[in-house]
Amino acid sequence: MFITSLKLNRSMFILSAAIGFVLSVLPEVLIASNTSINRPIEIWLYSQDFFTVVYPFLCTIPFCWELLAERKGGFLRQVVSRISLNKYLTYRYLGGLMLVNLLFFLLSLGSALIAENVIPLTHPSPYSSNLQIELFGDLLVNAPITYALFLSLWRILHISLYFSLGFVLSLFCKNSFIALTGPFIYSIIENYIMSILGIPQYSMTTSFYISRLAPGYAEISDLFAGPAILALFVVTFFLINIMKAHRGPTRCLNIV
Repeated sequence: MFITSLKLNRSMFILSAAIGFVLSVLPEVLIASNTSINRPIEIWLYSQDFFTVVYPFLCTIPFCWELLAERKGGFLRQVVSRISLNKYLTYRYLGGLMLVNLLFFLLSLGSALIAENVIPLTHPSPYSSNLQIELFGDLLVNAPITYALFLSLWRILHISLYFSLGFVLSLFCKNSFIALTGPFIYSIIENYIMSILGIPQYSMTTSFYISRLAPGYAEISDLFAGPAILALFVVTFFLINIMKAHRGPTRCLNIV
């Protein structure tokens, strides 16, 4: 069943990889052709603004819409005749989680490799870079690909949380639009709230794109705040809806 879940998401993985590749590399090409750059890795860093905005879309909609369609179409009521609903949903979740993490790890690291080794510096800067004062700046300057590797691995946490939010919204939310765009809406609202509160270093956006703020503004410990808040939100939303479903006349089938 787990292999079947991977196959169900295979076409979406390929489509998302193609879209993600364009959305990752195109900004790099535009930046390299219009910006004065000191080091190739800066092409990748500057392009992360756009990538940070769109990734909640790509890690949820392609991998969660089918579950939403199955729930809306009544398939989840029928699948219990062959396998328990809990087991089916677990396999669907784990299969989607594995593929979405693999996808974004490859997109994040692959775009860094392209920026470092493929895209030419059209406008090389005559001035020295100040990358050393960024968070993990020494690693960024001395071993940029290692920096990109560790950042890509760190981002698996964010991808997992946003996918999990999209999964539970697809499972419980009655409004299809909110179910599919909820993670993106959350990212916008959460970032806005943290900004107006004067604590942008605690947002998921900063945790994902750690060079977003001015050097010295965010500490390593600050990067855990956004993921912790989102994890609490996902778990709370899931438990509340599970308790509601079990109080219904059809128990867990109430979700469908």
